[in-house]
Amino acid sequence: MKKFIGLFLFVFLVAGLQNVSAQKELKEGNITIGITDLQVDDPSAAPQLQMLKTATMNIAFTKDQSLITGDVMGGMMKMQVLYKSDPKDMLMLIDAMGQKMMTELKADDFTEMEKKAKDAQEKAKEKDKEFDYDVTYDKKDKKNISGYDCYKANIVINNKEAKENNIKIALYVTDAIKYPASMMESMKSSGAPELKLKEMPLEVTISGGEKGKGGSITFGATKIENSVDKSVFKLNTDGYEKMDMDDLQKMGGGM
Repeated sequence: MKKFIGLFLFVFLVAGLQNVSAQKELKEGNITIGITDLQVDDPSAAPQLQMLKTATMNIAFTKDQSLITGDVMGGMMKMQVLYKSDPKDMLMLIDAMGQKMMTELKADDFTEMEKKAKDAQEKAKEKDKEFDYDVTYDKKDKKNISGYDCYKANIVINNKEAKENNIKIALYVTDAIKYPASMMESMKSSGAPELKLKEMPLEVTISGGEKGKGGSITFGATKIENSVDKSVFKLNTDGYEKMDMDDLQKMGGGM
């Protein structure tokens, strides 16, 4: 189930970039995302998962740059990812219980990573592990989240592994929020599947898993602000050890 949670965190972050009109379009601001509900069937997994409940993610963005900040275990683990569109680059800072690492990517680096991502997607197709899904909507099912009117969307994952584990994804989406194009351009290199969702999810619930070890997790926007302090984009890199992306991925188990 971790694989599907990771993939849909990506969808949660970058969906809604289509050119649509809306009730009150938000082109810059701050969005705080937290885990609003967590249920597990396996009692032995409960203590570890309860630690995740304090995890938060903040996204500060303007037209040409965005900063994603992830905070786990009350600040013991923190990651900051700064994207800029002109010139196109990315700066990632990771502080894992005092071990500080820094990775920078420029335009040429993104080109190479996008090529590797395409190759990985082709291999996934050959092995029938491609992440393919369909979206359906129920606009009668509505919900207001942090001041934004949302309606329900359901995701059906088509590959064998998801069906065997009864993975289900339910979302509440809005077309009132757009993230900057710089974020979408920069994250293409991650190898994430093509986005079929045209709206921005403000709440995502993922459920399923192996019998006796499944459960559900809900990510939700807990705070949305329509302005951003530009000083947050000036990151302090003092004390961080520079690493290239390949070494960083090896440390993270190839993620």
